[in-house]
Amino acid sequence: MLILQGVRSCLEYQRTRDIAASRAARNPDLSPHLSFLDFGGHGYSIVHATRDWLEVEFVCIPRPTERSTERDGGPLRYRVAHRVRSWGKGELPRLEQRVIEGDALLSI
Repeated sequence: MLILQGVRSCLEYQRTRDIAASRAARNPDLSPHLSFLDFGGHGYSIVHATRDWLEVEFVCIPRPTERSTERDGGPLRYRVAHRVRSWGKGELPRLEQRVIEGDALLSI
């Protein structure tokens, strides 16, 4: 949260545990090029590409301290997809972000 939102946002979250209040305290000049960040994430990414768009889905699991014997691979923290459509010369790419499952509130 610190690198993505800033110190005030972190302090507000520590004080209130309210993610909306924390985001309202965000420093807009800090990391304007980032929209997702998770330093402690474990898991994998799935890349889908067509001629019209590119999508990367981040699948995050809790820290794997032991091997999961579950058929589905075990518990899930979150799944977040980022998609960018093809863009033309002189245009800026526009990233679409959606949380598919779980809780990624501190990463976005």
